[in-house]
Amino acid sequence: MKNDWISKIKEARNLKNLTLESCSKEINIPVEFLSNLETANFKKLPPPVFTKFHINNYFLYLGLNPEDCLIEYENFLTTNDQKNNEKELKKEKQDSLKRRYLSLVYVFGFSISIVFIYFFLFGFENSRDENATSDQILMEFENDPAIKNNFSINAEKKEEPDIIQENNNFLENPITIDFPLKINIEIDGESMVIIEDKNEVILYELMQTGSYELIGNPPFEIRIGFAPAVKIFLNNQEINLAKFINKNSNSAAFYTIDGLDVEKIRN
Repeated sequence: MKNDWISKIKEARNLKNLTLESCSKEINIPVEFLSNLETANFKKLPPPVFTKFHINNYFLYLGLNPEDCLIEYENFLTTNDQKNNEKELKKEKQDSLKRRYLSLVYVFGFSISIVFIYFFLFGFENSRDENATSDQILMEFENDPAIKNNFSINAEKKEEPDIIQENNNFLENPITIDFPLKINIEIDGESMVIIEDKNEVILYELMQTGSYELIGNPPFEIRIGFAPAVKIFLNNQEINLAKFINKNSNSAAFYTIDGLDVEKIRN
């Protein structure tokens, strides 16, 4: 299949007396991209949204069907994604073990504090006069700052794992907003940007350097081909893309309601 579609695009280009440089100027695709494509060097091609866009344009320009090329490219992506997913799963397991370990440490620390308080009170009661009332003992316990601080600190530590779990439930318990929001996009260079709101795709475009504004109804699904070149503001709130950039492709994909609650899309 590889030799078939490669030979077809080379043959079509030669029949039209076109060089890679002339094709690059005509359809605004880098020469390096065309060269790597005609040798099926997929590893050196840009993120998928860029690559698929350019492949379709190039084959259309030559009057060819890109189906075979896209199938082979998708197979390459699938294999590559499987390797990346294995790495992510391994990292998630390690993070889960760390969280469990911290939870055990917090619970253990809290339990030790309770035992300490119990023995402190027990010894304290034995040293008091036999006529002391239980109300007096509790009053002294409440007025002792060392005991109160120790108890409150450990109680806060014990609750921390629940907070972590709650932040991971963005998609399970989403906030609802029933009015449209303004989206501002700033591009420095070139990037494919796809934005889908709750009703439809409101942007699907290979964008150049500049500033853009549009309106959509949340929630939003946003995919960016080359995230380092893009800034996105939702109701003047900049979304921190650094947390969602795929290190292998520099692309980013995430869900958001209001720009503050953001959830990464895991392919």
